[in-house]
Amino acid sequence: MLENVLAAYADHDPQVGYAQGMNFIAALLLISVEEQETKQVPEKAYGMFCHLMEDSRYNLRELFLPELPGHKKLIDELATYINEYLPDLDNHLQATMSGFTHMMYAAEWYSTLFSYRLPLSVVSRIVDAYIVKGSLVLHSVSLALLFRAQKFVLPEREGVEASQGSFESTLRYLKSFPDPEIYAEDPLMRQAMHFYECLA
Repeated sequence: MLENVLAAYADHDPQVGYAQGMNFIAALLLISVEEQETKQVPEKAYGMFCHLMEDSRYNLRELFLPELPGHKKLIDELATYINEYLPDLDNHLQATMSGFTHMMYAAEWYSTLFSYRLPLSVVSRIVDAYIVKGSLVLHSVSLALLFRAQKFVLPEREGVEASQGSFESTLRYLKSFPDPEIYAEDPLMRQAMHFYECLA
């Protein structure tokens, strides 16, 4: 079913075709439809996929166009929000490596709607909020994850070894989230909705 959805979209939109990350989103939609429907699952998932790709509230298509204009836009916005709301983390990341960009860890968050790393139960709630509230939810969840990760990656925080503050270890941490506390479902979503209210 997944291949059928992706092939149908590639035929529908040859400018985008198939790009890495789309399979995660299509798979999420298939799972969601299967939980609610027993008939025409691929067709309904395909319809939802097209809606998310093409509706201006979501702008997913821009993430998969050649030259990745959507990624660049979202990462620039995220950098601004991190500077405003998480200045300690921003200063740490900027100070530990020349040429650092949030694209290094956050690109796969956006292109897979966080499903590349987070558990399905958490991702399902993120996607539900995203469908209702639009693309700003992606930034809200990113800020919530980073806020909750700060105590594990900032070397000056109590209980964190200085060696954990190196750029390489910080980047590995943000790409893998080894501590489940960071993505505990209810606290994460409460924090995300707090940031959403700040950004909206």
